[in-house]
Amino acid sequence: MMTMNGILTISRTILIRTLSYKKESESFEIIPLDELLGINYLPFKMTKLVMLEVAYMGQMLSSYNQASEELEKKLGYKISTSLVRDVTVFVGRLVYQKDLEIALETQKSITSSHPQNRELKKGIVYILIDGAAVNTRIEDKNGSTWRENKLGSGINLRKIRFLRTYFSLYASESTKCTSLGL
Repeated sequence: MMTMNGILTISRTILIRTLSYKKESESFEIIPLDELLGINYLPFKMTKLVMLEVAYMGQMLSSYNQASEELEKKLGYKISTSLVRDVTVFVGRLVYQKDLEIALETQKSITSSHPQNRELKKGIVYILIDGAAVNTRIEDKNGSTWRENKLGSGINLRKIRFLRTYFSLYASESTKCTSLGL
């Protein structure tokens, strides 16, 4: 197993003592050590911290080969280029799925909170909008690897409270929406 302090060689099984409810009989059982340590569910047999470090280097540097070399300098042991790629793709997929869940939940809450037959009310709404272009290494049908990411927030004037002591605004409620151009 790879850890931040180096490679840890461990035996794959362990002998543990089990007691019965009556505490009269005592027995021994051989179980997988991974299960006892709680790492049996981790892919690649790396700790979470090492996986995050590998994924960070894999997505920040221009090639997986360069990431492998930098990780060897930083951690002190060699991680193959293919393993760097696999870990980076795995962690990236987890992050993407979590972001997608949040975006779908936000979209659902926005569309469900606006009834069709609602009366229009007068007032002032402040809208803050920002966006960014993200280079993703995945080409679309036009051959571009750039994707747009937009974020917006709308604040109703009636929901703003002025804090005179700090000369600032506080919005008690705001509507946020995100859009990722795919």
